[in-house]
Amino acid sequence: MGTGAAEEEIRAVINQTLTALNSGDAATMASLLLDSPDAVHIGTDAQEWLTPPDFLKAIEGGFQPGTTASMDDAAVHVLGEVAWSEGRGHFTSSKGEKCPVRVTSVFVREDDQWKVAQSHASIGVPNEQMFG
Repeated sequence: MGTGAAEEEIRAVINQTLTALNSGDAATMASLLLDSPDAVHIGTDAQEWLTPPDFLKAIEGGFQPGTTASMDDAAVHVLGEVAWSEGRGHFTSSKGEKCPVRVTSVFVREDDQWKVAQSHASIGVPNEQMFG
């Protein structure tokens, strides 16, 4: 398979994870995550350092009630059976407020399907505000 086809497959996985996250669809999300004790999903909250089972529990019934996550842009890089992406997106509150977010992910090809092995979302803080 060429890199272009793999990139499109990974972009589809990114879109599927966002749809599952926003709707609280843990079953679909489970099918997209690498089932490994080494997999990790790091969220924007200081306490969000999650294994796949913990991540699935956290999204059941909906991610942050009233909040949705979107990707504005994402670059995808493929190197054989491993790929990664980085991009910018935003969270939108039920009141329409937007908060920018930065996202990185690592993908592994398993059983002819790309799975998310690692994800990390962060909200940037100006360096001057790093310590309060």
